[in-house]
Amino acid sequence: MLRRSYAAFSPKAKLNTHPRNTVRWRPGTHGFYKPRLGGSKMKWQFTLPYVREVDSLYHYPEVSRVTGKPVDWYQKEPEDGYEAARLYGEHTLELKGMPMGRSPEYIQERLRRFFSKFGPVQHCRAEPHPLDPYQCEGTAYVSFRDKAASLKALRAPLKFPASLHDKVISMRHLDSDKRNDPNYLEKSKFWNAQLIFIARQLHTQLLGDSSFRALGKPLAAVGQNISEKEIVELPASAHADPAGAAAAAESAP
Repeated sequence: MLRRSYAAFSPKAKLNTHPRNTVRWRPGTHGFYKPRLGGSKMKWQFTLPYVREVDSLYHYPEVSRVTGKPVDWYQKEPEDGYEAARLYGEHTLELKGMPMGRSPEYIQERLRRFFSKFGPVQHCRAEPHPLDPYQCEGTAYVSFRDKAASLKALRAPLKFPASLHDKVISMRHLDSDKRNDPNYLEKSKFWNAQLIFIARQLHTQLLGDSSFRALGKPLAAVGQNISEKEIVELPASAHADPAGAAAAAESAP
């Protein structure tokens, strides 16, 4: 009897603040309601439907500026580009521009063979294509045991052979956010050609001047009358129309 009177005159029961009487939000209404007839025991977890607040491509772009992939604003959350670092570890390289037409297992084996010479490789993952799981999607991740090996591998240019479409791979270190230069091979070809062109000019000067053949060219003046190939200005055309018939007839053999 005492316990019943205590429960009847309890301040929590009077103020309707007991946990079993707490109010819940009812979907589709503007007020609150108290669950009745066992409504609090239901397992239905209501979620409000997604509504785009601003119809703007600046605030809601169709393609992510971080990953470069289409954004599913309805089902997924925005990505920060570091999901692979949390999954595979901080000493991970992100590879972009992987060749398609091969299975992910084949690409993983090629990557493991290439990167194993820089250090122990812990994980090697080539992402499958969402529409065709039997070929690579274009992104791969290679994680190393230590940071020194991953940074050493980052400085190495990676280019696939002609059988894999001559792909030049862009790499990014997920811990330090350092990137390689995907145009390194083309730049090296250009500067090698420039060095050969300058060496030929110097060789022609040394052979054409008798004083240079006898005494050599002073080191302080070794760069005189030598220029790079791209800096040399083309002579002005003597014809009004450089692409006309008269210019073509003069340049013909």
